[in-house]
Amino acid sequence: MISVKSAHRWLTAAYGLKMGFILPVIVLFYGDKGVSIGDFFLIQGIMRLFIFITEIPTGYVGDIFSRKHTLIIGYLIYAFGYLLWIYGSGFWFMLGGELFFSVGISLVSGTLEAYLYDILKKRHKEDKYHFKLAKMTTIMNTTLMIATLSGAFIYHFFGPTAPVWLSLFCMLVATIILCFLPDVPEAKRIVAKDKSKWQDI
Repeated sequence: MISVKSAHRWLTAAYGLKMGFILPVIVLFYGDKGVSIGDFFLIQGIMRLFIFITEIPTGYVGDIFSRKHTLIIGYLIYAFGYLLWIYGSGFWFMLGGELFFSVGISLVSGTLEAYLYDILKKRHKEDKYHFKLAKMTTIMNTTLMIATLSGAFIYHFFGPTAPVWLSLFCMLVATIILCFLPDVPEAKRIVAKDKSKWQDI
């Protein structure tokens, strides 16, 4: 188990591994999967709408249940979206993958920042939260830049699904890291005694 002292570093690594190698060639990838450019934009619009719809309830889940486990579930859902893209083709498989990405993004968004705060609060270093969050975001953006710069070359030399396989591998490594992080339930939403968690949601 990773100690609380070094947990924020490993959390940063897990966040940085959420790399999108497919991003620079995503339109070409959709074409390889039999989806038109028009359908690509339609799917992207549906995905953004789905993120908007699921953002509040999934963020609430992170406040009620273990934030660590919420992150793990979010990463696994994201990974399942990649599997749909690898083994499926056509409009519905691509849309299905994007919808899984939407739920994964919604589960991780907010929960990761809250979990970082909990880790720092456990060490009485919550005053460094903004510095650590900025550092985490910088590292994530750096790894994303590396992924986007290399994604086109991977696509060209190793085939259309190679960037997706590599993204999936990074997500699974990140998920394994999350599994070894400490469960730090510092700040939890208090549910009224006469309500279950699901009723409160």
